[in-house]
Amino acid sequence: MRVIRSAPHGIAFRAASIVALILLSGHTLAAGLDAAEDDATTLQAAQATGPTESAGDPETTQPTTSVVPSESPTTSPTPAATPSPITPSTTPRSERDRLLQLLKKVKVVASRPNPPGYDRSCSPGDGCVFGTEWNDATDATMGHNGCDTRNDVLRRDLTEVVIDPGTNDCVVRRGTLHDPYTGRSIAFERGWGSSLAVQIDHLIPLAAAWDLGAASWPRERREAFANDVKDELLAVDGDANQDKRDSTPGDWLPPNRAFRCEYGIRYVRTSLRWGLPITSADHGALGRVAEKHCTR
Repeated sequence: MRVIRSAPHGIAFRAASIVALILLSGHTLAAGLDAAEDDATTLQAAQATGPTESAGDPETTQPTTSVVPSESPTTSPTPAATPSPITPSTTPRSERDRLLQLLKKVKVVASRPNPPGYDRSCSPGDGCVFGTEWNDATDATMGHNGCDTRNDVLRRDLTEVVIDPGTNDCVVRRGTLHDPYTGRSIAFERGWGSSLAVQIDHLIPLAAAWDLGAASWPRERREAFANDVKDELLAVDGDANQDKRDSTPGDWLPPNRAFRCEYGIRYVRTSLRWGLPITSADHGALGRVAEKHCTR
């Protein structure tokens, strides 16, 4: 007769331990899967929400004149930073609608005042009310980058640019301007006399800005305005700039009709950003530009 022996107690205990471990592992794995599903749900919700950006476009918001548009000064980079090109705002609205919308927001005054004290000259004893020409030491866009404002604009607006060596990648020696005011292409060559072929225009002339409100600004704000690469400055044909002088849209528009709508949009956008009004004559002229020269 065979005798069936029972398993030793040690083997039975180990078997029970293995079963318990398997059960515990299964519970932990299930909990981990539940947590992973919760994390995925949270991530999907965050992606659906997206980043929050503050609105500041004068085409979509009403600016307040008490805010000084400025950027915090930064240390001079090496080499000098190159400004981004000015491009029309990407928006589903037509050019005509964009300009008309801006014209609804800007403050309009009957005529251009004539406050005393305008003196752009910075010779000893003169007023120098907008600061020294092309001053890099302002809170304007591209200020404190180690390069004068004129060359900031030339580097941005010219093509086929050649930089003078040893100038911290700053000074433009030559390039080509596709002039927005005349529609012509101009070969720029830095030099005595030849540099005048391409000039930097203040979209809102400094004399007009003074008359329309800048006379009451602190000096620092006027200097930032005069060097505002973002909106106020544009490289243009020298003769066209001399023809414009300190005229506003009621008296002068670019000869290049294809640019008149963009000119009007930039002019009013800059007025809104800096809290400057436009005259009723300018408002009427730009309203006609919207109807005649803007796409619908």
